[in-house]
Amino acid sequence: MSTFDVIIVGGGPAGASSARILANSGLDVLLLEKANEYRYKPCAGGLSVKVLPYLPDGYGSVVERRLNRIVVHFDGRSIEFTYDKPVVYTVSRQTFDQFLRDKAQENGVNVHYNEMFLDAVMGDDIIEVVTNKSRYIGRYLVGADGYPSMVGNIVGIGSGYKSKVVALECEVPPIGKWMDAIHLFLFDGILGYGWIFPKKDTMAVGVGATVSSSRRELHQYLLRLFSAAGIGYVKPHGYVYPVGPNYRSRISRGGVILVGDAAGIADPFSGEGIYYALKSAQIVSSYIMSPFGSVESRFKKEIFNKQKRGKVLSFVFYKFFRYVFNQPMFEERGKNALRRFLEDGDFYYSVHFPWSRVLSAFLKGMNK
Repeated sequence: MSTFDVIIVGGGPAGASSARILANSGLDVLLLEKANEYRYKPCAGGLSVKVLPYLPDGYGSVVERRLNRIVVHFDGRSIEFTYDKPVVYTVSRQTFDQFLRDKAQENGVNVHYNEMFLDAVMGDDIIEVVTNKSRYIGRYLVGADGYPSMVGNIVGIGSGYKSKVVALECEVPPIGKWMDAIHLFLFDGILGYGWIFPKKDTMAVGVGATVSSSRRELHQYLLRLFSAAGIGYVKPHGYVYPVGPNYRSRISRGGVILVGDAAGIADPFSGEGIYYALKSAQIVSSYIMSPFGSVESRFKKEIFNKQKRGKVLSFVFYKFFRYVFNQPMFEERGKNALRRFLEDGDFYYSVHFPWSRVLSAFLKGMNK
């Protein structure tokens, strides 16, 4: 039976990045990926620029577009934010995820494709991992297997997430007028938004909202987006994932730790998952290399406390944006706030709501 310092289940951004960092520090790492190489992953594929410091050298080879324009659409009106440099990069998740796995392998990670995690048996200081092909022994087991996490379910951690997003997304042929900017569509009636993210030869088109919106209801908003953009019907992929952690649920037990979507830490405001996947990979890797204190406290300090504020911002914005969208305050403050959000991982700590101006704009909107 082969023995490793760390066994990681799931070869997405969180798993592949954890594997690369740990192997680069001299640990013997096994990465288990249940699918084959270049697996398809439904995702808008947008990287905010705050992601870039967490990426290995050479990431530019898989970037398809660098965009410095974001256009926000609502109720027949559009507001354009143009910046002096790119603020969002777009990628294909097939090539982006494969790039991260290849980088992990270059750093000495044992990458096994088409190998599915089945069970984990916890001992005093070791964990036995069972797959569809073999058995392994590890000191640590990292669950990077997305939502719902099989690792978490078996070990009894990471369950009961209260805040979830349901999304419908598809890739369509490019249409010229949508290819030079990120387009965001706000809708009256859902706590979420629609998007068009241009790639190299396609566009990612979708809508996402909290699970208070049914998939059927969300489908109607996707049809509205198709109509507004001049896109013919394409059957979308649907997926659900948690946003913001459940503070009553643990993400670790003994030598088992969850990261990325398995830990339920996608951004509660934007739904962005890749930034927090890479951030959690860094936290977990640092803990495994220097296991002082608790990994839970590190997550709380670096992620959970920020996302508490993000949940408040999300609720306030999606509930009341319709009352302030046409107010000068939205355009004036929106450009700078959006830039800070895309560039700064500590953005939520800097958010201070101008409640008097929000209330004034709300009342003006109500009187129209």
